[in-house]
Amino acid sequence: MIGKLIRAALFLAVLVIGYNYFYGTAEEKAQSKEIVDGTKDVAKKATNSLKQFLNRQKEKLDDGQYKETTDQIRDLVNDLKKRAEKEGVAIKEDVKNLELDNERLAEELREAGANLDKPEMKEKFSKLLEKAEKILKNMNQE
Repeated sequence: MIGKLIRAALFLAVLVIGYNYFYGTAEEKAQSKEIVDGTKDVAKKATNSLKQFLNRQKEKLDDGQYKETTDQIRDLVNDLKKRAEKEGVAIKEDVKNLELDNERLAEELREAGANLDKPEMKEKFSKLLEKAEKILKNMNQE
C-alpha cells in the first residue's frame, strides 16, 4: 500500500516537473531544468561508480579472486534488474541473459576446482563484464 502511494507521488512529481519544463513560466522552467540537470548528474555519478566497480572486478580477476567476483557480479546483475524494472527499460531480457551467464560461469568454477584454466576463465569473466557494461550503457541511453 505504501509502495503504491510512493510510486504515485513520484509519478505526480515527474509529471509536474515535465509540465513545468515545457509549459511553465520562465521561473518554473528554470527550476525544472535545474532538477533535470541534477538528476542527470546523479545518473552519471552512478554510472561512473559502476564502471569503477567493473574495473576493480577486472583487476581482481587478474589476482585470481574468482569466487568473490561471481558473487559480486551476481549482486551487480541484481542491481541492474532492479534498475531496469524501476526505469521501465526494455532490456530485461539482456539482464536475465547476463544473470544466466554468471550462474553458468559460477557453476563451471565450482566444477573446475583445482583444474582451473586461468586464462580461459579470465576471458570468460571479461566477456561477462563487457556484457554488463553494454547493458549499463544501453540503460543510460534510454
